[in-house]
Amino acid sequence: MKSKILLSVKDFPKGTGTTQNYPIDQKIPSPDPSIFQLSKNLSGKVTLTKLTKLYIASFHLKTQFLLPCSRCNKPTKKEIELKFKQEYKPPDIKKDGIDILPVIFEELILLLPSKILCQESCQGLCAVCGKDLNTGKCACKQIKKSPFEKLKKLKIKK
Repeated sequence: MKSKILLSVKDFPKGTGTTQNYPIDQKIPSPDPSIFQLSKNLSGKVTLTKLTKLYIASFHLKTQFLLPCSRCNKPTKKEIELKFKQEYKPPDIKKDGIDILPVIFEELILLLPSKILCQESCQGLCAVCGKDLNTGKCACKQIKKSPFEKLKKLKIKK
């Protein structure tokens, strides 16, 4: 992962309990576009608090997922909000600052919905020809068979 969002601690106020706000408004690439894409900049703020031997980062960020509809595969946008805290200890704190992008990616993946619909009434795709049923009915003949059709032929001895 080449991209980074660094929080500089070089000029951080001295003393335990001091805080500093970092505004965020940045386009970030998806770590794997086959999993998710973001259609809006990551925006909000991160508040960093210095304790004796560590920093606590409080995240309050917003963005928008671009995911395929679970029924018709149409690209669908979903607003998300990230609110969480993360501890950073000396191994995580480098000379150029604290890279917060890996933990943001982790949180984004945890927030991925298991099922997303372009609309509640989405009809999906025809199982025979693949036509988007939201745009109208398809021309193929669909034979609706009951899953219990085979049971009608079953003969039971008395």
